[in-house]
Amino acid sequence: MLGETMGLRATFLMTYFIAQFGFRICKETLIDSYCISSLSIFNFVVTLLSWIILSLLKKSSRLSTSPPVPFHAKIITAFLQSLHFIFLTKSISVNTFSVHRFALLLAIPFGLFISYFFLKRKISSSSMVSISIFLVGACMISTDSFSISSFGLSVGLLYALFNSVLSVYIENVIIESGSSSINLQESVAGFRLLFLALFAFFDLISQPKYSISFQLDFYPLCLILVASALDLALTVSMISLISATSSISFLVAEQFCELFMILIGHTLNPTHFTTIQEAVSSFLGFALALPGQALFVVVGDTTDSRPTDIEPFRPLSPADSSNPPADTDNLIE
Repeated sequence: MLGETMGLRATFLMTYFIAQFGFRICKETLIDSYCISSLSIFNFVVTLLSWIILSLLKKSSRLSTSPPVPFHAKIITAFLQSLHFIFLTKSISVNTFSVHRFALLLAIPFGLFISYFFLKRKISSSSMVSISIFLVGACMISTDSFSISSFGLSVGLLYALFNSVLSVYIENVIIESGSSSINLQESVAGFRLLFLALFAFFDLISQPKYSISFQLDFYPLCLILVASALDLALTVSMISLISATSSISFLVAEQFCELFMILIGHTLNPTHFTTIQEAVSSFLGFALALPGQALFVVVGDTTDSRPTDIEPFRPLSPADSSNPPADTDNLIE
């Protein structure tokens, strides 16, 4: 049973990593080289197509057997997803990569604080040691200049806050409703699309002269479809990883793609380092961060449990509904 659980967590982790890595490549290629000149427009188009893909998948298969998501949970989740995207893109645009990466790391202690007070989740000392080792290793990795502005720092902190709030709230929705990851994402996709349409509209009208160029070529259209499928895999694997582990495990797993891409860049371009001490510190940080991160997410916290044990949802058969189980505790002999 433990081996199956670890295998499931590892599968969700690798799916999230591959989807995030591929999605970033498609996004950068489309925005820098081809057709879409706005991140808000790009995200709206990709979200629309991913919603269509998910709807087609649900209609062609039996994926709608999980409990429904409450209406207020749909609205709040979609709104938090939209705010998460806005502050993510803004933090990338106004901060250096180092500042944005450290803001992303702050989501982990934020998530620990929010999860403790709202979900009453306690984390074991062994998990705290694992997270601390990971954070120390991540902070040792050098990327670029660490220049901070008050506005950029504020945006980065807001991004870290909404990132942790979104993860904890998704975990709370799963605990209360017992909904599956696919059903939850399909339920909030329409509201998320509405919020992103509003944000894209405000982005358009805020520009004095704004033009959208789009090349109707085969290659960029294929990239958009691939990006939409990867966005769907990214969001579903995110919710699945939270459901299989916890919001804290997801926040730790979210760093995997970031650190792995930095490791690839440092390996291919070692001249990035200015001193030998900087190179040794960075690779020692990788040696601490990456294994500890993967181990924490895959193995998980074996001593702590969710505040509510969730039974897998199974629709009642006609035989079950006609013959309800007897209450053995109240039988009269």
